[in-house]
Amino acid sequence: MKKNKFRVWNQKLKQFQETHLPQSQQQFIGILDKNLREIYERDVVKFFTLNGEELGEVVYSTDSCAYYINDYPIMNLDLASLEIVGNMVEDYMWDESGEKLIKII
Repeated sequence: MKKNKFRVWNQKLKQFQETHLPQSQQQFIGILDKNLREIYERDVVKFFTLNGEELGEVVYSTDSCAYYINDYPIMNLDLASLEIVGNMVEDYMWDESGEKLIKII
């Protein structure tokens, strides 16, 4: 039986650290991307739909008890096409009101 796996962003060290505290913000969703990297909530992934390639953030919907990327339930996507390209905490800057400003390169 696997335990839930979480990570938190350490602002001072500028890196993620594993934790077993469920109140942390990013949970491992149990799926690996095409490069065998663990996908967590708030990861930004590239994926393919019938409309072509898209980018989106992995989020959990409590209404449907499922993970989504954009408006697509993750269970309806080609999991082999998922590729992590960043994370909303590590790779983006935010203003005081919580609005996303820019992607950090």
